[in-house]
Amino acid sequence: MKLYNTPTKRLESFKPIESNVVKIYTCGPTVYSFLHIGNLRTYIFADILKRALHLIGYRTLQVMNITDVGHLTDDADQGEDKVEKAAQKSNQDVLLMTEKLKNKFFLDCSKLNILPPDIIARATDHIEEQIDLIKALEKNGHVYSTPDGIYFDVSTFSTFTPLENMQSPWGVGFPGWHIECSAMSLKYLGEYFDIHTGGVDHIPIHHTSEIRQMEAAVGHKVVNYWIHGAWLSFGESEKMSKSEGGTILLDNIIEKQIDPIAYRYLVLTAHYRNPLKFTWDSLDQAQTALRNLKSRISSLSTKKTDNVNLNYVNKFKEVVSNDLDTPKALSLLWQLIKDPNVSDNEKYNTFKIFDEVLGIDLLDYRNTNNEIEISTEILNLLHRREESRKNKDYATSDKLRGMLEEKGYKIKDGKDSLYIQKL
Repeated sequence: MKLYNTPTKRLESFKPIESNVVKIYTCGPTVYSFLHIGNLRTYIFADILKRALHLIGYRTLQVMNITDVGHLTDDADQGEDKVEKAAQKSNQDVLLMTEKLKNKFFLDCSKLNILPPDIIARATDHIEEQIDLIKALEKNGHVYSTPDGIYFDVSTFSTFTPLENMQSPWGVGFPGWHIECSAMSLKYLGEYFDIHTGGVDHIPIHHTSEIRQMEAAVGHKVVNYWIHGAWLSFGESEKMSKSEGGTILLDNIIEKQIDPIAYRYLVLTAHYRNPLKFTWDSLDQAQTALRNLKSRISSLSTKKTDNVNLNYVNKFKEVVSNDLDTPKALSLLWQLIKDPNVSDNEKYNTFKIFDEVLGIDLLDYRNTNNEIEISTEILNLLHRREESRKNKDYATSDKLRGMLEEKGYKIKDGKDSLYIQKL
């Protein structure tokens, strides 16, 4: 496997520290508001990484933090605490608010088929570890004190982290969010682990600060690969952002009767390191393409055997091992479904392997139509019509369209796709 390592700015062959497990730290959400689909894109990319590692034979240990204190309104460590400010503004108890938002985040993740992390670490549950890390930095001469708290010494590692509302040897305050991630990753993954993931917005401040603090505390390099996902843009903005306004939640997609997995499919059409511009039209197209793909897979004649097409499996491993190239992986899906030289049974079992990484419910046709129930009778008519279209028997195709409309279903055709609507 090759991964793009942000510090070196190049693709590198992945070599795990331990032979039997890959240790991953994923920067989780700051729970001061609902996460929008731009935030969720980052977690889809991290999920694809974990699934791809599983495919090529690795076990993973993934830790994800929940920042429920310490993330200031200015990511460069100035301003108010985002969580406290949001709780005050909405007149909510901080703990109840953060628990509600944490649960909603993981509910959204489940709707997007994002595998849960092995360890969820809340910042407020790890104050002692943060104090211990600060003590280590103090002992090594990397901090200085002011009347309002303890600061990282920028002259030693060119950055800083404010620490101000936790009981500590230096007084009452709250931890900066950089020290939180540093302390929790060191606790659960040790002083040397494989991969740290997050969004590109974490590069200039948050992850730079983590690197400096961890290395200053333990005296050596801690993380081998820092991997970052690009932004999702919407409208005229460079990225979808709460501060910029104009955000879209996963619930907004569901309200439009669009399957959340269609959004996952859309995300996979772009490489994780490339910006992706979101439009409702592009999401509709993704849903239509996914429906058509699942319809074709559901029409395959299968037997109870485990035969797979090794040629396609190996090609798939190649593309996902090449820096998680999901656009090429999707292209390979379409290539396989149209390949006349591969049996239906091999196609079906091979798709099963593909979906272990892609997570788009390839073998569950009706999930793409979550707004309507489609009976076996209707599915059979759809499959017969699809065959007629492929054979250019348009008279039969039109007749079947009429039969479907009589039964209450409107069909809209597109290139290699179809859209089903209940009348």
